[in-house]
Amino acid sequence: MNPDILRWDGKYSAAEARDFIEADELLEANAALLSGKGRALDVACGAGANAIYAASRGYATVGVDGSIEGLRLAARRARALGLALQLINADLECYCPPPDTFDLVLVFRYLNRPLFEALKQTLRPGGVIFFKTFNRNLLDTRPGFNPDYLLEPGEIAGRFRGLEQIAANDDADNRAAFSWWIGKRPMT
Repeated sequence: MNPDILRWDGKYSAAEARDFIEADELLEANAALLSGKGRALDVACGAGANAIYAASRGYATVGVDGSIEGLRLAARRARALGLALQLINADLECYCPPPDTFDLVLVFRYLNRPLFEALKQTLRPGGVIFFKTFNRNLLDTRPGFNPDYLLEPGEIAGRFRGLEQIAANDDADNRAAFSWWIGKRPMT
């Protein structure tokens, strides 16, 4: 089994559901971009905070994660809120979302470079993607962090070439430990 999945299962099994209830502030700050129509995909959804947020906004939401323990937390919280989530347990190193399926794609705190093209392709025309994860600036405060899981500042825009950028902090001058990018698939 993937050692990252085992590590996350351990974190989630030791956690309380309340530890993972807040949607990412980038998603909440840009709620006006969420039409609530169609289907949403949350990749590496963990305990489901962002998936639950999308479902609460009206999306038929799919959350995918390798950690069964994280998905259990997500399912428990969604039930408590009366929200429907489709949760898929999959090793994200092998997962490939189907093309032209989702109107909203969320990826927070996860980096799998081979997945970028599939993320672009899974968006329906007019669909919006939020992508946010750590970049190399994190090494300033956490020098032991695995650099394979860190973006280069400016990398996201290049990976999502062909999508229309809506907003980003992803440039070479970014000094934050996170890079983020919001974009949409053109209608034609």
